[in-house]
Amino acid sequence: NIQRLLDKNYLVTIFYLYDEPEKCFIYTKKREIITKRKVPYDIFVKSNLDSYETVVKLKTKFKDDIILNFIDKRNDIAILYKNIDANKLKKEIGVNFDNQ
Repeated sequence: NIQRLLDKNYLVTIFYLYDEPEKCFIYTKKREIITKRKVPYDIFVKSNLDSYETVVKLKTKFKDDIILNFIDKRNDIAILYKNIDANKLKKEIGVNFDNQ
């Protein structure tokens, strides 16, 4: 519970890592061979959408009380955006989730 941590003066930091969903699903399929844990495509898509929405909701609710760091791994490079707000995250990748 984030509020409980904040009430105890903990520093709450979220690292949100994003890569192209197609690449992530390929990785998921490769991992399936090793772990024997199948993740159906529809569950994969829902999980990605839910993660994005959860991070946006948390940052919107707690604002400057929590830190959101966003790691963008598109284009085979990693760009770190430190301590961003929900609008910055929406600007960077929101279009990928708006139609889902």
